[in-house]
Amino acid sequence: MRSVCIHCALKHVGKAIVLISESQLGYPEHLYIALGNLSEAEDEILQKYPYLAEKIRNIRLQIEEDVSNGEKLIEILYDLMELDEEEI
Repeated sequence: MRSVCIHCALKHVGKAIVLISESQLGYPEHLYIALGNLSEAEDEILQKYPYLAEKIRNIRLQIEEDVSNGEKLIEILYDLMELDEEEI
């Protein structure tokens, strides 16, 4: 089992941001790939950063429930990317 990597999780969140944006530009199937990336981000950090993993999970569930709210959720994901170590 490899070690927890916060940077890998952030990479998955970044991919999700791009994919959600693309889903709003006429590629709706990209939303499902974004959900997969958010799930990967959760799994990557669950052991060491359970609070952050839970935040990502909640955002993923919000996206699943209301896909029309993409822009607001993208802003929330950007906020996750800017957390410092003390907030995690």
